[in-house]
Amino acid sequence: MSEFSVKYRGNSFEDWYKANYNGATYDPKKGFQRGAEMNDADWAIGQSLYNSYTAKNNRKSQYDSSVSELNRLYGTNTATLEADRDRSLREASFTHELMQKYLPEQIKARGLSGSGVSESTLLSAYSTYANNRGNINADYAKNKTALDNEYQSGLTDLATAYGNDMTDLETGATDDVTKIFDKYRTDYESREEKLFDDAKEKIGLLGTIDYDVMNEYIDSLTGFDEATKTRLKEYGAAVVKSNIENRRLEGENVDDVNVDNQYRSQFKAQGSAFDMDALEANSSVSLEVKKEIATQYNDLIKTSGAGFFDGCADVHERWKRYTDAIWSGLVSAESKILLTEALKQVDPALYRQKAAEGKLFGVGKPAEEPVPSNPNWLNDFVAI
Repeated sequence: MSEFSVKYRGNSFEDWYKANYNGATYDPKKGFQRGAEMNDADWAIGQSLYNSYTAKNNRKSQYDSSVSELNRLYGTNTATLEADRDRSLREASFTHELMQKYLPEQIKARGLSGSGVSESTLLSAYSTYANNRGNINADYAKNKTALDNEYQSGLTDLATAYGNDMTDLETGATDDVTKIFDKYRTDYESREEKLFDDAKEKIGLLGTIDYDVMNEYIDSLTGFDEATKTRLKEYGAAVVKSNIENRRLEGENVDDVNVDNQYRSQFKAQGSAFDMDALEANSSVSLEVKKEIATQYNDLIKTSGAGFFDGCADVHERWKRYTDAIWSGLVSAESKILLTEALKQVDPALYRQKAAEGKLFGVGKPAEEPVPSNPNWLNDFVAI
């Protein structure tokens, strides 16, 4: 059973589009359609993110419109304040000019010229005019400050509400994607587990006592990745073993026929981790099969080189296992050299230790001995 996955699990529709359409940028004028190879989960996530994308765009438009309206009102009110100030200043100036023009005539007509009344009155008029201008400008400054504060407060309120709404939309998009992913993953795993159980049921019904037949049947199953097939083969091996035991209990002689197949299957499944010691120790395995597996084993070493030890949790134990096999004669001379070179690359300290002990290759040959040129080295096995 493979792990369920989708191409994108974030909360951005644009990023989802790029992930599912080969890196292309979404064009609102063209829209989008479901791709032929797109699975249900990816499509459901895309639709959900598109709804969030649309909601965020609408909210952005609403915010921009509100800011634009606030700016318009601010401009209108500022213009009104300035117009009122300018009108008041003009009126005060006009009144002052009239006084300057007609006051001297009035004083003269009353016979007060030369009495100092004219100068005193004019000074009073100037003072009144200056006070009026000061009051007009002070009122304007006060009202303008109040208008500016109201405007800035309005901008802040709009930005805060917009930010909160966008955060809520993004959080909601993330939650929705998680719910969609979890739903489809649960459905997928339920289907996969059912397929796995159905396959196990079919395997359990097979009456074969041949490991190769069992593995060939499992290899023919579709809809499973290699890891799941390995699990099925482990179960199939147990079924074959049970079938063999049942046949034996019924009086059939099934050992000699199936032991060889069992070891062939084990080698195919385990590869470089195959236990050569157990192969050597089992007298029920025919010499023909031992040679066949040893040939495959040597080919594996030859093609793997230093990679033969890759991923080993304990190189020392792996080296011991293979050198034990070397003593048995199951490993060719060329493979001995390749194993040693692999050890030299993977664990130089162990290599130097074994060289000092004279235990490289299991024979007293120097580590730098070239690979034998004998083309028939695969046939050089020691009979057990």
